[in-house]
Parts: sequence; structure tokens; C-alpha cells
Amino acid sequence: MISYYKYGNGNLLACEDSLTAAVFDILKYLPSEIFWDILKKASVRNSLPNVAGEMLSIEYWPKWDATETNNSNYVEPDVFIRFQDFDLIIEAKRYDADMQRNYQIEAEIQSYKNEYGDENKTVYLIQLGGLNEFDLDQINSENIISKIRWMDLLLEIHKCRDKLGELNISGFKHQQLIFEDAITAMELHGFFIQPWLKDLKTSFINYKSENKILEWTKDYL
Repeated sequence: MISYYKYGNGNLLACEDSLTAAVFDILKYLPSEIFWDILKKASVRNSLPNVAGEMLSIEYWPKWDATETNNSNYVEPDVFIRFQDFDLIIEAKRYDADMQRNYQIEAEIQSYKNEYGDENKTVYLIQLGGLNEFDLDQINSENIISKIRWMDLLLEIHKCRDKLGELNISGFKHQQLIFEDAITAMELHGFFIQPWLKDLKTSFINYKSENKILEWTKDYL
């Protein structure tokens, strides 16, 4: 599917939902510990739990009971992931700045309690993109809310891909392909990591003799 949009004639309607689905539909194929480590390291204050356990299920745009919220019909978070150790709600926005709203987050937490409160399972919520206050990781006393910028998520994906490339172990080749597809999905939605000039490797041209330098100079003057 990603290659169809990148190389074929497919026209991608790039929106919040396509970005969210494309990225998480790809990352979900990673081992759970790697998937979670990427999210944790990408969070603004790296405040998420160290371990999540195995991913049990992932659901997009579930419709939850809106009782005790301001919603009239239902509450619809973007992604709901059940891990062995806790549950995770993700509220994603299309871009990285000034799109999240606290009332929406409060409704999602309440509707989660309506649906799953009797299970007494810990829940965390990630505001992905659209951040208003970059320096705050939690907005309520329960300390369950974390924030991630799309660009920071992309940076962590790049780091994991590059690290596996340096190891050069054939068994990790499929994981590198997952990272490549996730990077492509984000690029199709306008998120890129561009290398800084200061980070580029310096290359030196060495000439073995003065005669070669003279010959090169004569040819190009």
C-alpha cells in the first residue's frame, strides 16, 4: 500500500486519520518491547512506564459510551491499544502544533472508564501531535497523560533504523523494512528528517604526488 502511493499512481488524501493509521499499522508489526520503547523515548519527558508487556490488541476509532461527557452520541479516540500491563489511548492530530484540546482528552478518559472501568486496569493517554504546551507531560492529577510530537516519533524511528543498520545482522532485516515503511508513510504526510551540515561526515581528497595535483589543476583551469 505504501509503495502504491510512493511509486504508483495512487492519490493519497493526506489527513489526520491516514497519517495515524499508516504509521501505527506499520509499527504494530515490531516486537512489543521495541514498539513501546520508541513511544517512550519520543515522549516529551520520557515519563511513560519502562515496560508495557505484550501488545494484546489494537483498535482504531472505537466508539465509546459518552455518559458523563459533553458528547451527545459517543466518544471516539484515534487509537486504543491493550497491552499486557496497561491500556493506552492515543489522541492524534494532523500537525505538531496547537490542535489538542483538554476537553477532548477528559472525555476520552471518562468514556474509557465507562467501557473498561470495572477491569481496574491502568490506562495511559498519549497526545500525539497538536501540542499546546511542550513543557508539560501531564495535565491532570492522575499522571496518565503524555505528549509526543510527530517529529520526535520520526526521529526515534530513524535512530532505531540506523542502529540496526550498524549492527548488520540479517535477522533484523525485516525490522529495518518496517522502519523504512514507517518513515515513508510519514514523509508522504510531510514529515522529514533532514541532516544538518554539521552532522555530515567530512571527506578529504588525498593526492599522492604533487604532479597529480598539477595535472588536475591544468585540466580544470
